[in-house]
Formats: sequence, structure tokens, C-alpha cells
Amino acid sequence: MLYRVRWQIELLFKLWKTNNKLSESNSNNPHRILSEFYVKLMVILFEHWIILSGSWKNPNRSLVKATQLIKEQSARLAKAINNRDELLALLEELSNHFLHGCSLNKRKKHPNAAQLLQQLSRPTV
Repeated sequence: MLYRVRWQIELLFKLWKTNNKLSESNSNNPHRILSEFYVKLMVILFEHWIILSGSWKNPNRSLVKATQLIKEQSARLAKAINNRDELLALLEELSNHFLHGCSLNKRKKHPNAAQLLQQLSRPTV
């Protein structure tokens, strides 16, 4: 079980690297490449903060689905970043989507790590 949970951390890093294209740059200038890298890391932190603050209550949260939702709403996020009320309303909307639409698919034959952890945490009679 510990190995499966450890693997989830590896999948998180893979998600961050591939979705945010950390290894790609359009420049040959080392300073620009480093700057792009730091900006991408800040975007990852902001994205992950939004996901965790909106979906922490859902143990079956799908980080992949949540990341896709944020990417779809990125223009709205950028527009709302300077308007506190608009930003809070958008974050609330995203939170509702995270709780109801960004869940892992349940599997009967090969349960995912979240399902196995929930089974471990249930008291046995």
C-alpha cells in the first residue's frame, strides 16, 4: 500500500512536468530559460493551491481532471486576478466543480489508491 501511495507522488510530479511543459522552452538564452522555468513553477504552485483548497474534502479527487478544468478556465482566472469579488466567485465555482465533477472513476477489479486507503480507514466489525 505504501508503494502505491508513493507512486501517487510520482504521478503528481509527472502531471506537473507534462502539463506545464517544464522541460520545454522557446529560447536558447539560459537566463530566459531559467526565468520561464521559475514562472512555470509558480503557475504549478498556484494551480495546485487552487485544486487543494477546492477539493481537499473530496478523498476521490482527480488531480488530472482538476488540472484540465483550471486550464479550461485560465482565461477567466487571468481576467479575475485583479478583481477580488470576481476571483472569489470563480474560485467558489471551481471548488464546486472539483467536489462534484473532478472525481476519480471507481474501479471494481483494480481499485485505485484512494479506494484502497478508504478501505483501510474503515473500522472492521
